[in-house]
Amino acid sequence: MGQNNHSYAIGVTEVTPCVKPKWTVTTASNCSQVNGTYSVSFSVAGKNGTVKANAGILANPSANNYTVSDIPNTVNLKLTDSLSAACKFDTIIQAPNCNCPEVMVINPTATACIGNTLPTLRVMVMVNNTGITVRWFNNAVGAGHL
Repeated sequence: MGQNNHSYAIGVTEVTPCVKPKWTVTTASNCSQVNGTYSVSFSVAGKNGTVKANAGILANPSANNYTVSDIPNTVNLKLTDSLSAACKFDTIIQAPNCNCPEVMVINPTATACIGNTLPTLRVMVMVNNTGITVRWFNNAVGAGHL
């Protein structure tokens, strides 16, 4: 038998890994009662390609930090990181309940939502030489100062 001296060429291409990125909300959703929209800021670790949003205005102020503004307040935000059709990852940020505005008069952390029963509030008005002071309470005996 004779000796076989065959030479084969093997094509080698560089393969870019497609790894699921890590999305982190850096600034919680912020409602705009006036415009009926909200905004959110987030970062992406291990980004593969181009970041896109299904709604609002996407801005990329620095490196892997993003902000999406003017998102309609009933729309969940879908973020997509895509390098190609085969390397594409989505994540969803739930729309906040923008029907619960903060009530600044009572307490910066109090909310009044449409359809909720409001608690009974009591008020004490004090008049003295420096003017009028109003104190709000959440019970009848003067405790629970708001």
